[in-house]
Amino acid sequence: MRMGYGVILIALAGCAGPTGPVVGDWRGYQLGLSGLNDLSTQLILDGEPDARSGIYHLVTRAMEPGLVDDPRWNVRWTDHWERRVLQDAQAQSYVAIHLFNAPNAETPDYLLTANGLLVPVPNTKHPDVSPEALKVALVPLPRTSWGYGRP
Repeated sequence: MRMGYGVILIALAGCAGPTGPVVGDWRGYQLGLSGLNDLSTQLILDGEPDARSGIYHLVTRAMEPGLVDDPRWNVRWTDHWERRVLQDAQAQSYVAIHLFNAPNAETPDYLLTANGLLVPVPNTKHPDVSPEALKVALVPLPRTSWGYGRP
């Protein structure tokens, strides 16, 4: 009987919050491979708040009914991330997050803006923070959000 309570407590503890330090949890909607299909995207970076590298957890889900079962659009992926500095053609520097071995459907680089947005960077030679690029930026969740740090 006691073992049953222990299992319940362990299960409930798994719902309580992140299991370790989390740099951030971002969510949003991005364009899919064809540029036409919306993907619900969640990106979690594990590590201390000032970490320069760590483990990432990426979850994407197709928002179009015909693609819901397609594994290219519905991904749960974990690998390493690293903070980098990108420079554009005018030698302006940007802080970027690089996702190692990101699935083919995902851009492996994101600009980290001053207000905490993660903007996908399809071309690291030409980082873009235009209003059009910001439409597909991932927005940081407050640390008090339900599910924060959980893929």
